[in-house]
Amino acid sequence: RIWDLDGNLRLALTGHTERVADAIFSPDGELVVTSSDDKTARIWTAGGELLHVLEGHSSRVNSALFTPDGRFIITNAREPKIWDTEGNLLSTLEGHRSLQVRSWISPNGQYLLTTSGDATVFLWEIDDEGQATLATDLSEASTDGGILRQAFFLPDSVRFMTNSLDFITWAITPAGEVVELGRLGLAVDVREIVFSNNNVLLLENFGFSRVAIRDGNDPNNPIFLEGHNSAIVITLFRPNQNYLLTASNDHTARLWNRQGETVLIFSGHEFPVQMGLFSPDENFVVTGDREGSLFLWDISALP
Repeated sequence: RIWDLDGNLRLALTGHTERVADAIFSPDGELVVTSSDDKTARIWTAGGELLHVLEGHSSRVNSALFTPDGRFIITNAREPKIWDTEGNLLSTLEGHRSLQVRSWISPNGQYLLTTSGDATVFLWEIDDEGQATLATDLSEASTDGGILRQAFFLPDSVRFMTNSLDFITWAITPAGEVVELGRLGLAVDVREIVFSNNNVLLLENFGFSRVAIRDGNDPNNPIFLEGHNSAIVITLFRPNQNYLLTASNDHTARLWNRQGETVLIFSGHEFPVQMGLFSPDENFVVTGDREGSLFLWDISALP
C-alpha cells in the first residue's frame, strides 16, 4: 500500500498470490518493486500500474534492490537474478543452496556481494549490460564456517566489510583480486555502518535490549544506548548521522544522539514495533508494528 504524508491510503498494489515480503522504490522514485513468497517480483509505477512480473525463481523472493543508477534490479531468491527495468532477465547467479539469500551492491554498481543461509558468500562483477561474473568465492575466508550476518561496501566501492565470526575489511585490487586488510577481533552483531570524518562507526545490537555505537578506531569502548525494556529489532542512523533510530518489541521507538542519550520516545503503538525509517528529507520518521499500523512522526524541529 502507498500512503501520503497525511496518513491517507492512496492506492493498493494487488496481484501477488502469497505474502509480500518486501517493497522498494527506485532511486528516482518512479518505480516500485515488490517481492513475494509466490516466487515472483513485480515492477509497478509509483502510481500503481503493474508493468512487469519477474518470474522464473525456484523459491520465494525475499527482497530486491536497485543498482544505484536505477538501471538494473537484483531479486534475492535461492538463485539471485538481475533484470532490467523492462522486465528482461539479464543474469542468474548460481551457487547458493539456501532460501535465505541477501545481497549488497557497491555504490558504483559494479560489484554485488551475495550470501545465503548455507554460509556461502560470493562477490560478483556486473558489467554495463547487467551480466554478472563470479569474481571470487569468499565463503570460507569471510565466515570461518559461520553465517554471514551483514556486509557493507565503503564509499570507494573497492573496499567492503563482512561480519560473521569476526568483522573483516577487504579490498578489491586493480587486478580484480580480493585481499584481506584487517580484522576487528570481535564477533559483533553489526546492523549498520556509517563513515564520519574518515572513521567507521559500527551500530550493533548488544544483548537483549541494548544497542552499542562502536568506533572503528577504539572498538573496545562502545557507547551503549539503554532504555528499551524488550528486544530491539531495528537500528539505523539518520542520513546526516547525528541521530539514531531504534524500534523495539516494547511497543516504542526511540531517537538517540551519538552520545547515547534518548532525544525522543515514539509511543502509541499497541503492538511490538518492527520497522522504522527516516524520510529522505530527514524531517519525518515512520514506524510500523506487528499488526500493520503505521505512524508518521514529525522531527523537523531537530537540527
